[in-house]
Amino acid sequence: MATDTQIADDAQLIEMERMMRSAPEPGGLEGISMGDDGVEIRKTSVKSAGYVIMWNADTHEPSRFNMNSIRTKLREVFPADHPRRPGQPAWTARQPVEKPWYGGATCPLHASRPERRYYDEIGYPECSRINLPNDMEAREHLRKKHPATFRQMNEARAEVERLSQIEDRNINRSILAKLAGVELAPDPIPDPAPSVWEQPRDAPPAEEPAAPRVAKSKPPGEDGSSVYVCRKCQLTHQLTSGIGKRHKRHQVKN
Repeated sequence: MATDTQIADDAQLIEMERMMRSAPEPGGLEGISMGDDGVEIRKTSVKSAGYVIMWNADTHEPSRFNMNSIRTKLREVFPADHPRRPGQPAWTARQPVEKPWYGGATCPLHASRPERRYYDEIGYPECSRINLPNDMEAREHLRKKHPATFRQMNEARAEVERLSQIEDRNINRSILAKLAGVELAPDPIPDPAPSVWEQPRDAPPAEEPAAPRVAKSKPPGEDGSSVYVCRKCQLTHQLTSGIGKRHKRHQVKN
């Protein structure tokens, strides 16, 4: 046996279908059969052949549905924990008098955002989505519709937080060192690695290495050189060799 709620739902469903049948047919088109119990309905607002417009009973937002899914949509209800319409029908064929409510938040990638110039420099895409309910919904839109950009933003934010933690830690170390009377050497700040494809514009020109200085050699003989000219054999001898030592007395003097 059907309950009172089911009877009321069925009565409302029949009323909706009757209302849709009695709606004026745009362009003089005939009614279209649903294929479900032979119920024939007419479209209240047509975007293309075989589709009908219905409105969300809570937000009053219009949505387009295929004609074959109208019965299913008219039976949908809001969940029991819905804050405004728990258990009530979710869709209606009557166009609400009140217009849909639109929020003032935009996608974080919208052109009107103050960060847009920076986003253009690093290559983030642009999104035209507006009228989001609040900032939380805007972030959720970014996460779902722009997942790659959402991930890159989180990575950049994590890097900024990491550098901030390092800076805070260094400040705390410096304070503790001053209290203890200890001098700390400043942490080196690494320079960014230069590009391998271009020279830095402010880099000084490379200097050629200076030629090594060579000491002038002294003439051979008594002045301490290692060779001398022998007067006896008219040859040059090494002072450290055996014959050089024996013929040292025959050295030709300058």
